[in-house]
Amino acid sequence: MPDVQRQGRFLFVLPPFAGHLMPAVTVGKELIRRGHDVTWATYPLVEELLPEAGGRRFFHSAFDIEDFLQAREASGGRWMAGLKAFWTDVMIPLTREMRPQATDAIADLRPDVVVADQQAIAGALAARRAGVPWATSAATFAWASGVGAFPAVQGWIDEQLAALQREAGLDPIAGPDLSRNLVLAYTTREFAGCQHDGGAFRYVGAPLDGREERGDFPWHLLDSRKKVFVSLGTVSHYRGAEFLRKVAATLDASMQVIVAAPDGLLPDAPAHFIVRPWVPQLELLRRVDAIVCNAGFSTTGEALALGVPVVAAPIAYDSSIVAERVVAAGAGIRVRFYRCTPEEIGEAVRQVLDEPSYQGAARALADANARAGGAVAAADALESTFLGRGDRP
Repeated sequence: MPDVQRQGRFLFVLPPFAGHLMPAVTVGKELIRRGHDVTWATYPLVEELLPEAGGRRFFHSAFDIEDFLQAREASGGRWMAGLKAFWTDVMIPLTREMRPQATDAIADLRPDVVVADQQAIAGALAARRAGVPWATSAATFAWASGVGAFPAVQGWIDEQLAALQREAGLDPIAGPDLSRNLVLAYTTREFAGCQHDGGAFRYVGAPLDGREERGDFPWHLLDSRKKVFVSLGTVSHYRGAEFLRKVAATLDASMQVIVAAPDGLLPDAPAHFIVRPWVPQLELLRRVDAIVCNAGFSTTGEALALGVPVVAAPIAYDSSIVAERVVAAGAGIRVRFYRCTPEEIGEAVRQVLDEPSYQGAARALADANARAGGAVAAADALESTFLGRGDRP
């Protein structure tokens, strides 16, 4: 039975990116299970990923989100240009569009707490403007080291953030996407390398508990061979055709390869490949022996949370940081997304499949993720920080 004495009103402000939505939804579902009132504020594009429980407020877009996702990928292999394109073509217009609507949602719903994703900065700005307590839902490594190594780049980003705050009628502060009260980091101290320890940061791990995955998959086709899952994420597949051709050229029939890719991205796939535009990722990760991925924060975190070693091919943004952490933890190998050869990919896959150290390190990170507590720990943190409730035993 839900504990109604712990009831509060939570507004989740989320961007239209599945990797950001899913961990927050899992946390929100745990709050609903405890009797809290939860409303999701996001875009209709990701409506099907929302649970039936909880209220819904949809942002009405003045632009085509799909166009912006493709713009995010339009800079080719240039990391700096890609980062700037992400801000100018995605983050800034998204923040400007979402802020008035987030402001209206806060005024209408009068939540006790706003939970704003890192890439839904509008939620944080609207909460600050309204004087409503807020927490950060951190589904990237954007708070970790990386951009800070390039002062000019960091300075340019800080200027954009300062301008967005002034537009919202706020005095600029550093790191306006990170709450001073609570940051729910969906990773572990062990994997993050303690980039931040203590303070507002709570390392809750990848919250996999209670996740629902809808849709069909041909499980009957899986056989006794070692299995490799290949995924380039929900937004980076625009660049993936050449990389997938290299994968197909090097991973032979001694293994079974499952690829998540849009129709037509890997035509004429070998017979030992299963290619689907959608896969039930968590259930699949429980059955595979390794993953080749773009080092996205969510997919990599989920793989390691389930003890699956990683071949990381970072494309842009924080994926380079994620790949560095994979290597540092001994849980996988990094390859170059654009310039790697088929032979390099094949050798990396065979190493993580055959050398026990990679599997052992991945299992150790899975144990750390289990200890971190997932959605239960995140809900505890929200209750104790904002509702004055003690952490549950």
